[in-house]
Amino acid sequence: MRVLKTGDSGADVEQWQYYLLGEEYHLVEATGQFDEATAMGTKAFQANYGISPDGIVNETTYRKAVEFGFVFDDDPSDDHLANGQGTEDWPPVPGYQTLTPEQLDLNFGKIEFEPLASGNIKVLNNWVADNLIEIVVPQLNKLNQTWGHDKGKILFHKRGAQQMLALWEEWEREGLLPYITDWCCSYSPRYIRGSSVRLSTHAYGVSFDINIRSNALGIVPPLMGQKGTVRPLVPIANKLGFFWGGHFRKRKDGMHFEIAKLL
Repeated sequence: MRVLKTGDSGADVEQWQYYLLGEEYHLVEATGQFDEATAMGTKAFQANYGISPDGIVNETTYRKAVEFGFVFDDDPSDDHLANGQGTEDWPPVPGYQTLTPEQLDLNFGKIEFEPLASGNIKVLNNWVADNLIEIVVPQLNKLNQTWGHDKGKILFHKRGAQQMLALWEEWEREGLLPYITDWCCSYSPRYIRGSSVRLSTHAYGVSFDINIRSNALGIVPPLMGQKGTVRPLVPIANKLGFFWGGHFRKRKDGMHFEIAKLL
């Protein structure tokens, strides 16, 4: 991207302004005009990260922003607005829904368990040994953060392992890894958050969470151009049988992806 400074205008300026807004530098509006407010927001960002606060978006400033979720758009334009990509309704819901508890048991095995504190469970039968395998997702080692996995190793259900690996391979092949700012977890023996009845798909080892710091449970997931958005990742995920939590009807969960269709 070009160096940006006061007086510049264009889609790349707007992209930078959306990033500042996502970082909560509220003096900025996404107008596409690099005005004094944008310069002030840029200076505040630079000062916050030990960069000389000159208000000019140069290579040093870009590099630091990329560490904290900024994604380069090689051809920034308003096309994503014209085809609906700038709205809450994009991407569209796929032609399938999440699996019911009965379908989860049928496809991935019935878990016998007892409740523990804080919404967790203790698995009582041999379900873990019979169904979970360790896989290596090499793309996890290319993220800026490394917690939550050991050298890309995670536990995942054996019936969905190849779909999981294929998903991350295609995300990388399509140049989408820069949209992923952080990884949380896959297998986690627990209920759905806030429930004491229904098990989470994490308990079955068929789901995972990413960009958790920008996709809080219950809020509208960030739109295109906003910090931490996962929307560009969703069409490929849907193609490979993963349902996105941002498409949940009642309580949005933008960080969440789960297998809803075995391929």
